[in-house]
Amino acid sequence: MISDNLRDLYNKYHSTINLLFFFCLSVSVADAFFHDVEREFMMSVVTNPIFVVIVFITESFILPIITILTILFEYKGIPIRVVSILVLGIALVFQLVGGYTLLFINLSVPVLACLVFSSKGKDFNKIAWVYFVTSVVLMGLVTLLSLSGIIPDLVFNEVGRPNRHSLGMQYPLNYIAHWFSISLVYCYLRNGFLKAWEYLCLFGLLTVSVFVCKAQTSSVLFFVLIIGTLIRQVYLFYCRRAEKQLSLRLKKANDMTKRGLQYSFIFFAAFMIIASLLYVPPISTFLDGFRRLSTFTSRFKFGRAGLIVYFPTLLGVNYPVRTWDGTHQVENYFFIDSSYIFALLHCGVLLYSIIITSLIVFPRRVYKFGTGYGLCILALFACICAMEHHLTDLSFNIFWLMTFADINVRRGKAGVI
Repeated sequence: MISDNLRDLYNKYHSTINLLFFFCLSVSVADAFFHDVEREFMMSVVTNPIFVVIVFITESFILPIITILTILFEYKGIPIRVVSILVLGIALVFQLVGGYTLLFINLSVPVLACLVFSSKGKDFNKIAWVYFVTSVVLMGLVTLLSLSGIIPDLVFNEVGRPNRHSLGMQYPLNYIAHWFSISLVYCYLRNGFLKAWEYLCLFGLLTVSVFVCKAQTSSVLFFVLIIGTLIRQVYLFYCRRAEKQLSLRLKKANDMTKRGLQYSFIFFAAFMIIASLLYVPPISTFLDGFRRLSTFTSRFKFGRAGLIVYFPTLLGVNYPVRTWDGTHQVENYFFIDSSYIFALLHCGVLLYSIIITSLIVFPRRVYKFGTGYGLCILALFACICAMEHHLTDLSFNIFWLMTFADINVRRGKAGVI
């Protein structure tokens, strides 16, 4: 039982604690981001004494203290407090005895868990704005440094594919995936009501994805985001001008779609795991004949190898990774891109069950308190996670914090779509 004096003291410094939380969020996003930039530049940043001290104090002292205070004063009831402490303990054990050993993959589970639990009582829109501003500044800085030659623009040469530019990141796919995540968050914050210049910015990013980074998945999803948002906005404008509401039939279809979209993460997770396990001859032989499907078939191929050869363990397994030697693909390339299989192997069954629970909870909260458009945004992110390994990376996925943060979305006048 928390005494009234302690609660009064907490309430007195509540605004300061919130500011410190947003500072921790910004530092943690930056820390995760810099683990994804070109390796020489990354090492110069993450080993810089000032950066090391700021990150260490923030993630090892300030953030845990805020998390403990949040659990004590924001959560109501003993069970939820016990569960929170238990999950934090599991995350800490994972980081100590399991986890990912390669420096260029940022998988700080305790930091992510602390941010998720300490987001209780905070407005998710403010959280998203902090993520958006931090990410745009960092991406803009890396892009400018790359174009000016300070950070190398790695040009990837792969047999049968045109050259792809990374523009300061380790891989071309990562560069445009960052912008795609930022775009999803921005569209969520604007609730899909964009102006002409905002559509031009999205189209510009689509152009970079197609002609510079040559990222197939991101290009398709950027196109879906732009067209889907535009069609929805035009329809709502028409309804408002005609003073019409959604028809009964359309409302039913809208409700059914929203119910399905809240399980997007679970659908893609199940699909990737099952499809990878079923990727056996003659299915693999047949699909390998379609060159256009190589992006998908490679995910199934390496996903199956990871599941069968290395097999998920309780606390995760570190398998040998063979990716790129600079800008050239190494022999016997092996890397699991799909987030759902990547997380299952590296986080282990215990932590993965917690991840899946969260992937059910926060889309459910958006379904209950948000809009169908918000669920569509989550569905697009769930889709790209099926193809790329960014689900547990804070610099890509700020949606984790929806698990406990306050969700308050501005709704369309012609219906909650």
